Amino acid sequence: MRLIAIISIPVLMLTDYYLTLLGKKLRDNVYTQHIYSEQYELNPAWQKDINKFKLFNYKHLLAVILITGYLFFAEKLLRDDWFFAIYGAISTIYVYILMRHFQNILIYRFANKNPDMLSGKAVIGHIFSLKISQYNILMTAIMLIFVFVWTGSWFILGSVCGLLLFSITQLRWINAYKRKKSSNTQSSL
Repeated sequence: MRLIAIISIPVLMLTDYYLTLLGKKLRDNVYTQHIYSEQYELNPAWQKDINKFKLFNYKHLLAVILITGYLFFAEKLLRDDWFFAIYGAISTIYVYILMRHFQNILIYRFANKNPDMLSGKAVIGHIFSLKISQYNILMTAIMLIFVFVWTGSWFILGSVCGLLLFSITQLRWINAYKRKKSSNTQSSL
């Protein structure tokens, strides 16, 4: 079971990257004619590469190797309960992200096949996009707290912790974005 857990992490992480590219490609068709957002990728570390549709991203590959290596050593050093809590945290973040990708891909495909279903134009600010994501993460974490209370599963506890940490990470992205916007505004004056 632990070996499957370790192998699943690079699979989840690489799938995330390539589904991001697919989602952006599908979004940049009919959907953005009506609903536009500044960035498709929410993580500032990957935005430039996603915007360039880079098929091979060295930074992302390094992150895959480091996180997989971390889990590999955690498997060797930790008891089952702690290992599965850590695995729950990491894997749940990526499963959550993949679910959002699949949801977006289905929406974009529907929009591309049914362009008459959209009309008008809405512009969604980057912070608004991050807040939508953050609120969805928090709702999922609340649901998992309920599941943890009934199961006592360390995996579920790790899942909750991982999602809460991911939500805090998004707060950091929001603050970094605000600082960047503020410095860009000040430098243009």
